[in-house]
Amino acid sequence: MSKIFLTSSGLSNKKVMERFVKVVGGNLGEVAIITTASEEKENNKYCKLAFKQLKEIGFDVVDFIDLEAEPNKDFSKYDVIYVSGGNTFRLLKFARKANFKKTIQELFDRGGIYVGVSAGSYIMCPTIEASTWKNGDVNVVGLKDLIALNFVPFLLSVHYEPKYLEMIKRGASNSKYAVKILTDKQALFIQDSKVQFIGEGNVVEL
Repeated sequence: MSKIFLTSSGLSNKKVMERFVKVVGGNLGEVAIITTASEEKENNKYCKLAFKQLKEIGFDVVDFIDLEAEPNKDFSKYDVIYVSGGNTFRLLKFARKANFKKTIQELFDRGGIYVGVSAGSYIMCPTIEASTWKNGDVNVVGLKDLIALNFVPFLLSVHYEPKYLEMIKRGASNSKYAVKILTDKQALFIQDSKVQFIGEGNVVEL
């Protein structure tokens, strides 16, 4: 049973946070925050913010983990995997090396929750091509293809502002996948293939 939050900016929006707390219920187990996408790793201000938010909810154990440094990490004790943003190419490269897709599937098999933030959302799509459409991420790791983990059947464009609409339209016109768009105050919750919009403002349609 998959439980997936795809976000632009994590749990900072009140409605997104409320839904996350509801889905978690009383299962305040252990959380892994994946810091791989950021050059600053656990010192990144958004990783620190996520740590603070998760502790305030009531999680006792919140660990920072870098897939680049710990590709063989055992995630079996974690109930939530929270994947922070940064460079999507870097994240995907080391997610592949760590066989992170298997880790996520095992998380879902035991009823766990995945939270993606920006790059952490992009890698759940069929490809990360949408991360290149706006003022896109730079391929700093020389990734040869953009195939991602494919846990959802659509592409996602995050951090949306109206000035990006034409760029996204151009990218979407060259893609074979449907595209969903999120502002920093919006998220998607996907449970067993059912997609629900959460947050503030209207859904942005192409």
